[in-house]
Amino acid sequence: MRDRSQLFLTVGAVLNTIIALFHVIIIFAGPEAYIYFGAGAEMARMDSEGSIVPDVVTFILAIGFILFALYGFSGAGLIRQFPARKPILVIIATIYLLRGIVGLITDRYFEIASTESELLKDIIFSLTALVVGLCYAIGAKMRWKILG
Repeated sequence: MRDRSQLFLTVGAVLNTIIALFHVIIIFAGPEAYIYFGAGAEMARMDSEGSIVPDVVTFILAIGFILFALYGFSGAGLIRQFPARKPILVIIATIYLLRGIVGLITDRYFEIASTESELLKDIIFSLTALVVGLCYAIGAKMRWKILG
């Protein structure tokens, strides 16, 4: 990396790539993976009955995460400049920060999870969202002038 300001967006982009890969793995892992990663019993049921809906939805989400990653890499200056980088990086940061904050509030204070291991998993997912959101927010702030 040419300078430290690229680090946050690069880390966020790498984390988005990993999240996208997890979504692809879920497609092949089957109903148990849909339940474990929070897609719900209905998605797991449809998958076990042979419906393509869960796989299509999960694949579309994976593509979305890859797009988020590409915008992160673009914002870091590691690949070509994508259109509307500034507002899209802000939108990505906002989505993740809201997901992280709302997840922590609902999981922790309302104890929606039925077991302690589910609660811990949900807290980890929410903290991961916060980290990704902070990476995008800090990275975009640090590179704001460079982003054009």
